[in-house]
Amino acid sequence: MLYRTKIAILFSVLFLKTILIAQNAQVDSLIQYVNTAKDDTVKVKTLINISFKMRTTNPKAGLEYAQEAIDLSKAIGWKPGIGKGYNSLGTNYKALSEYTKALESYQRGLTIAEDLNSKKEIAIFLMNIGSIYRPLHDFDKALDHYKKALVIAEQINEKKTIAQLYGNMGVVYFEIGNYTEQLAVNEKALKIFREIKDIDNESWILSNLGDLYAVQGDFEKALETQKTAIKLYDQMGNLSYKSSSLDNIGMYYFQMAQKETNTEKRKKWLKSSIEYYNQAAEILKEINDIDYLKQVYLNLSNSQILLGDYKSALENSQIYNNLKDSIFSIEAKESVANLETQRELEVKDKEIVIQQLKKRTERIYMFAGVLFLLVIIGFIAAGYRSQKRSKEMISVQKNIVEEKQKEIVDSINYAKRIQYALLAHHEFLNEHLPDHFVLFKPKDIVSGDFYWATATADHFYLAVCDSTGHGVPGAFMSLLSISFLNEAINEKRITEPDQVFNFVRSRLIDNISGEGQKDGFDGILICLDKKNKKLSYAAANNAPVLVRNSTITKLENDRMPVGAGEKTNSFRLFNIQLEQNDCLYLYTDGFSDQFGGPAGKKFMSKNLNNLILDIHEKPPKDQQELLFASFNKWKGQLDQVDDICLIGLKI
Repeated sequence: MLYRTKIAILFSVLFLKTILIAQNAQVDSLIQYVNTAKDDTVKVKTLINISFKMRTTNPKAGLEYAQEAIDLSKAIGWKPGIGKGYNSLGTNYKALSEYTKALESYQRGLTIAEDLNSKKEIAIFLMNIGSIYRPLHDFDKALDHYKKALVIAEQINEKKTIAQLYGNMGVVYFEIGNYTEQLAVNEKALKIFREIKDIDNESWILSNLGDLYAVQGDFEKALETQKTAIKLYDQMGNLSYKSSSLDNIGMYYFQMAQKETNTEKRKKWLKSSIEYYNQAAEILKEINDIDYLKQVYLNLSNSQILLGDYKSALENSQIYNNLKDSIFSIEAKESVANLETQRELEVKDKEIVIQQLKKRTERIYMFAGVLFLLVIIGFIAAGYRSQKRSKEMISVQKNIVEEKQKEIVDSINYAKRIQYALLAHHEFLNEHLPDHFVLFKPKDIVSGDFYWATATADHFYLAVCDSTGHGVPGAFMSLLSISFLNEAINEKRITEPDQVFNFVRSRLIDNISGEGQKDGFDGILICLDKKNKKLSYAAANNAPVLVRNSTITKLENDRMPVGAGEKTNSFRLFNIQLEQNDCLYLYTDGFSDQFGGPAGKKFMSKNLNNLILDIHEKPPKDQQELLFASFNKWKGQLDQVDDICLIGLKI
């Protein structure tokens, strides 16, 4: 499978090179035409055509051709050329994710279109401005601009623009979860694009419909639709949209793997997911779409984590972080600084001009004085417009900063979904432990504490563990540990809990404990033989607690972690003959270490055990609620200091 994946990636790279060569040939032909054309308006149109073609392959070069078209149009006084040039300039800035500059370009073009009273161009600029607000998640402004543009486009029966607006509105409806409206506008758009034989935009709508089908759980239809869209993108040479569809297919396979219970099918879907993500990444690197590329690397890392390829996952996660930092730190911060500097210079320039004008008024006639006043009024009005535009730009930058912050939180929330998918499922625990409860309360969005379970023909295994750290680092450790526990019991067929811990410790040390690091976990792994009412367990630093005949007993444990530590002894195996109505409790140290109470001290394990003893005869749900209420009452207004995981079960 790995070989086939490499071949597929190699094929996609070669095919990509072929497309790029063909597109470059077209562009080279247009450049030669510009150099020989005698009519300046023809030159402008050709420069804009070149710039537009560059948006998906080399948008930085596209900016240069757009600016050349604007400069030439200004030189010959051709306003329509200036407007179209700004449109192309904005499109290339958008391709580079430089949303502030794109918005500024579109607004300048809109002003020219309004001066010329060109309704078609006004509708296009309104649509393009809406397309800037959409990635900034300002969906109300995006829809507002689309709807204004749609009214104008319908007045002049501009079919292509109408269909494009329906398509853009569909993207917004998808983002806000209004799938009924999305389907309605996408079907309208698809009908028009097919009528006018616009296969480029037809493929775009098909791709959006693929996402809709996937959200509705129809992955077969989603995959079929996206692959049809890719064939159309290949015909058109639209690399940007093709990369998006490849990324979408990778996501569909990842979602299929998350829902799959069969191990072999799960691996198959994950490998397919990685294959399509890699193809998308190759294209995005070629067209230099860094903003999208970083997201693909994050998606790739997530698939590799679920597959168990942690080395590759770490590498791609680091690439994602590097790309994210470069986009935010360099582009966003410099853009804000440039806007502030520009505004300061405008103010200084205005002050200098005003002083010069004051001196000249002393020597000129009344008519010149009146003219001076008109100039001042015009200058103030221009200054007001400039200041307004600067404020608008800064507002957009604020949205960008907020969007980057939201991306970080969204990524962590996405990691939470992955972690929760790997924890022991409620239904699975109920099947094997009808009388139990789980109290799980992470300190942050994701947790270093985890609980995991599996079953063989004769035995049920349950682990409650506390990984090194909490939050994102702790969560990543928990994913590794769950993977190694699963490998030990379900793949290596290791049956005794002590030997399972020995195996997991070895795997952790081999994979992550370098340069003196001591990463791993404290935890308890029990093996329950329900038929014979026998319990065997291994305990690393943490100890299980048994309540029998209204007496609570802290059971034995080994004073060493599962991971690199001062001791390297083998873990011991402990055995217990269970009795009817025995209650067993497994917990990490988060509850007992919580500061609170009147004196702001730790809760302490002794108090936790006393609380457990007081409530152990109550139904499991009541026990969970009482423990949760006691924790919150003790904590009061203080912050939670650590993750909490506590499981109670009755025999």
